[in-house]
Amino acid sequence: MPNLDGIQSTRLIREMGYSAPIVALTAFAEESNVKECYASGMNHFLPKPIRRPALKEVLKQYCPTIPEAEEPEKVEPVPEKLPMDDEAVSPTL
Repeated sequence: MPNLDGIQSTRLIREMGYSAPIVALTAFAEESNVKECYASGMNHFLPKPIRRPALKEVLKQYCPTIPEAEEPEKVEPVPEKLPMDDEAVSPTL
């Protein structure tokens, strides 16, 4: 947000009555920064670089109604020419 950092933004958002989770994603991971994020009203803190397992855990915690995606099924390619049974096809000429 222009002219506001995440901590200031979170304070304003909370003052407006927003109660959904806010998660900090920042490279500033010193203890004082983490404490300041929580004090501003953030629910969780993830330091950069973001690790996929940590992000998945936070998403599971705050988005429990979203089912985890399953691995997509492998789809076999369709052959260019389908095999046909000569007896099943009769010429119409």
